[in-house]
Amino acid sequence: MKQKSFRKAIIGLTLLFLFSGKSAVAQSGITADTDSWLIRFQAKIIEAAKPFIVKGTDAGFVQNKNGALLAKGLSEYVNDFIPDHSGSNFNPHVTIGLAHEDFLKELLAKPFNRFTFKNNSISVYQLGNFGTAQKKLWTSS
Repeated sequence: MKQKSFRKAIIGLTLLFLFSGKSAVAQSGITADTDSWLIRFQAKIIEAAKPFIVKGTDAGFVQNKNGALLAKGLSEYVNDFIPDHSGSNFNPHVTIGLAHEDFLKELLAKPFNRFTFKNNSISVYQLGNFGTAQKKLWTSS
C-alpha cells in the first residue's frame, strides 16, 4: 500500500472534561483545535474505511481483563460515531483517563497552557472499555 506523508502542521490543544451523570468518576480528555484541513482529512479517512465498517456488538471490543462488563451503551456509541461525530460535529480528542470529579474540577480551575504537537505516524487500534485504544492493529511506517 502506497503511503502519503501526513500533515506536519501544529495543532493547539485545550482541556475537556466529560462528566457522566451522578458518577463519582469522570472521563477526561484533551481536545485539538479543528480546521478545514482536518475536517477534509477526517472525511478521507471515513471514505477509505467504508468497506470495513460494520455494526458491531460488545463482542467486538477488547474485553476487560477482570471480566467486568463494558460500559453500558458503548456499542451504540461506536456504531453511531461517524454520523454523530464527523464533519461539523467533529471533536478531535485524546482521552487521558478516568478520575474523581473533584480532582478534575480542581484541575480545570487551574491555568492550562496550550501546547502544540505533530504526528510522526498514525495507528489503528481495536477499542476497549470506554472506547479507549487497547490493541494495536496497524501503524504507518
